Amino acid sequence: MALVPVPEPAGRQPAWARDARLTPALPADLQLSMPKKRRNGGRSRKGRGKTRQVDCVHCMCKPPKDKAVHRFNIRNIVDSGAMNDLRAACAIENYVVPKLYAKSYYCISCAVHSRIVRVRNREARRNRDPPVRFRRRPEGERKEGAGDRRGPRKAGEGAAAGAAAAGAAATDAAPAAVPAAAE
Repeated sequence: MALVPVPEPAGRQPAWARDARLTPALPADLQLSMPKKRRNGGRSRKGRGKTRQVDCVHCMCKPPKDKAVHRFNIRNIVDSGAMNDLRAACAIENYVVPKLYAKSYYCISCAVHSRIVRVRNREARRNRDPPVRFRRRPEGERKEGAGDRRGPRKAGEGAAAGAAAAGAAATDAAPAAVPAAAE
């Protein structure tokens, strides 16, 4: 009695695709794997099976806590314009107005859209150092020319440069006339 293969009905997978034992095995050097974009897979689980979900501040979706982009915001409760009025009206000397502390979570798409994080190329993605923080300069220390937002002037630009050029031309002409009169 010979076994006759039964034709598969339309829309069903063949038997070798359904049963892993019938799948043709490839040699170890030919087995293909999908490329990984990031070493950590975009998460920081580190051995945990699952992490709790947090709310995205922007779109209210629920990304896992280890995948979400988090930022800690510290702000004054009162804006800077009203701060001087509050200090003048305050009865307590040297009263420090409390600050507002809030931790914000963003999903990856909202963080990219609102420019909290940026897309980086392959080489820059390997850089895992934290970004450089911008520090506020002390009150006494200022850069030179900080009041002029346009930067240093080029030669022959502006009223001060024109007056300086006219003064330089006058001083150049005067010494040249003195030796001629001395002869």
